[in-house]
Amino acid sequence: MEQIFNAESMIENRHEEIAVSTFSDENNYDRLENKLVRIDADRDEIKKLNIAIMCMNEIVMLFNFSTNIFNIKNEKLLPFGLKGRVKDLKGLSDNKDFDIAIDNRDAIAAWLSERVLLLSRKNAKWIFNLVSNDQSNSVQSRMGIAVVCRAVSILDGYWLKVEGDKTKWEDVDIKRNKLNEIIAQVALHGKSLTLQGSLCSPELTTNGAYAKAWRRYPDHRLWLHKAGENGCWEARIEAMCSRLLDKMNVSHCYYRMTKDENLDVCACPSMTSDIYSIIDGMSMFSYCNRTGRNYDLWMEEIDRDNLYKMWIVDYLISNRDRHGQNYGFYYQPDTMEILRMHPLFDHNNAFDLEYMKNRDAAYQFRGLSIRDAAKYAIKRVDLYFELPFFQSDFLTERQYKEFMWRAKDLGIKTRYNPVWVRYCKKKEIIIEQSTEEFNRLHDQYALTDSSQFYGLVENDYLK
Repeated sequence: MEQIFNAESMIENRHEEIAVSTFSDENNYDRLENKLVRIDADRDEIKKLNIAIMCMNEIVMLFNFSTNIFNIKNEKLLPFGLKGRVKDLKGLSDNKDFDIAIDNRDAIAAWLSERVLLLSRKNAKWIFNLVSNDQSNSVQSRMGIAVVCRAVSILDGYWLKVEGDKTKWEDVDIKRNKLNEIIAQVALHGKSLTLQGSLCSPELTTNGAYAKAWRRYPDHRLWLHKAGENGCWEARIEAMCSRLLDKMNVSHCYYRMTKDENLDVCACPSMTSDIYSIIDGMSMFSYCNRTGRNYDLWMEEIDRDNLYKMWIVDYLISNRDRHGQNYGFYYQPDTMEILRMHPLFDHNNAFDLEYMKNRDAAYQFRGLSIRDAAKYAIKRVDLYFELPFFQSDFLTERQYKEFMWRAKDLGIKTRYNPVWVRYCKKKEIIIEQSTEEFNRLHDQYALTDSSQFYGLVENDYLK
């Protein structure tokens, strides 16, 4: 983003400069060294910029906070966070235009700031320091970070481009380009380092409470490494829950334990792609409110099967952490069509001791208790176990006993998948004793969506 990074041409009052690598006209991250001036949204720098909100290579909206120009170029592709919140405006001519300008500014600033990590995330203050941003955690402060990192996110195809910038989506797409190892080291390990390299980093736009960083594996897949607060306990809970969900007909993302340097972390592959973007539940709730939709009814219309299975899973694993950013929906970035709920993920706070004691704890949906929500759901969806559970599947005996009690409370049965029956027969494995082989294949595939597992097994081993 050379126009943003060019202090001499775009910013009159210069702040302390940081040497970083940026993009050349040939879009080579490592070749050209430029000076990046810290952008402070409380001053005039951002207001002067002619900025485009992009969806991949499509211009969605042009705006300039100084001239009060807000030009929606593709209304269909507006981010859900801006739909119904921004209007076209060619400048100020009367009081009504002034009100529209304020609303537009507030909406864009809020949307950009929401794309940036919160200061409450582990090691966030060190990340803020790294990009020379203050630690006020204000909308303005996070908006400044959004501008200098182009607001790129692993979740979708939106990013920022300044007038005259020749960069294309292919040059900033996190899924394809080199990750900034320095920012990743600060994000996960809290190291004190000097900034080098591109600021187009997913670490600046990945939220959550725990220390985490994205890693690119040798097969080019992106994996998120996440640490815990109590040693590696939360990470182990996450990996354990992934194993438990493997044994159910529930769509979920794969997790496993691994090492990042000397740190024990859980790891999962990225759930997004060129054709699948994600909007979280909190953002979708706000969108439904603005457009007059009943959010509860809308969710059932979109994907009642996976919604109800989520309620049952949360009860089974005593999950107290199903807030609006811990579930969400897939949509197509070129059409904005909501497809379905994305696979379940983020269960590192499951089997909470207090939550296990209170089987009728409050739940986030419909004002029901977590038990009542599960009992409501089990009558309306076909959830079953595909392999039996054993105490060895759990970290503690108490977890095992509570899980099995809740499964019995809901009347959940075990029903072997025909593909796995055939596989075990071919391999001469007793199906009731096939957990080790079952886990081995899940490790081999490491699926973003576990519902693809049996199709792969059939294709690879049974044809």
